[in-house]
Amino acid sequence: MQHFKSYIPEKEQEKVVGYFRKVDEVLGQYFRGAILVALIQGTIATIVLSILGIKYALVLGIMTALLDFIPYVGLLISLVVATIAAFFSGDPVTGKVIGVIIMYLSMKIFENTVLAPKIIGAKVGLHPVLLIISLFIFGFFLGFVGLLIAVPTSAVIVMFVKALQDNKLMKQSPIGNRM
Repeated sequence: MQHFKSYIPEKEQEKVVGYFRKVDEVLGQYFRGAILVALIQGTIATIVLSILGIKYALVLGIMTALLDFIPYVGLLISLVVATIAAFFSGDPVTGKVIGVIIMYLSMKIFENTVLAPKIIGAKVGLHPVLLIISLFIFGFFLGFVGLLIAVPTSAVIVMFVKALQDNKLMKQSPIGNRM
């Protein structure tokens, strides 16, 4: 950090370092929220797969939690592996396979409409609607990579806009002019 600070003019160092601290805080909150969502998804998967009578429900739940960090591809891999496990978990095979498919699809809908906006959005300070819009926009323009970077990038952009607004208000206020 000291090496980086040496490239910044001294009178701007405090402000720039403050911005980077805020970015670090926002990204840390995002990752903590994403981990919490993944743990919830893995727990739900383990419980429902156990109820359905699928063998290796705990392993599949852990796999679901780990793959939850990869948008859509993680869902597809988890769904395929759990469906294969359902085929080999005994009778009634059709009911188990349909149950697994319904469970994974409904979990993804639950994550995208409730968990991610409420948990991740709240942690990084993004309104749920803004979070969903950022996923659509980044996904449309940048594809898979856009889905990976949408939320943290949007959170950092919102943080910078708020900081610029605060700075602008500070300069306009009578108190800011005296300082």
